[in-house]
Amino acid sequence: MDKIPPIVFVIIFLFVFLAMFGKVFFAWYKSRSKYYPLSLGQLFGMHFRKQDLKKMIEINNTIKTNDLDLTLEQVEMFILRNGRVEDLLQVAQDHKKNDKHFNFEQYSDIYFSKNKK
Repeated sequence: MDKIPPIVFVIIFLFVFLAMFGKVFFAWYKSRSKYYPLSLGQLFGMHFRKQDLKKMIEINNTIKTNDLDLTLEQVEMFILRNGRVEDLLQVAQDHKKNDKHFNFEQYSDIYFSKNKK
């Protein structure tokens, strides 16, 4: 059996990279149309952590628009623990309306202790 030329591996790698990059580039382009866009590096990181990029762009816009006391890293952690993001954002928005500081760690502990299955 003949050896496979190295160029074949390079071409396969490029196709895989382009397939992945296409999804992230499209999300990056969509993010640019928002008021608070995410960087390409942030989107690649979220893609590797298997986050829904479209949803994360919307969450980022919600956090920044409403000036919530949350970060995307906290939201990702909440999602990975199978929490409902809608609940998290609603409570954070309610705290903001009432001029209270939102403590993510405290809310997260209470939320997951109530919602144990």
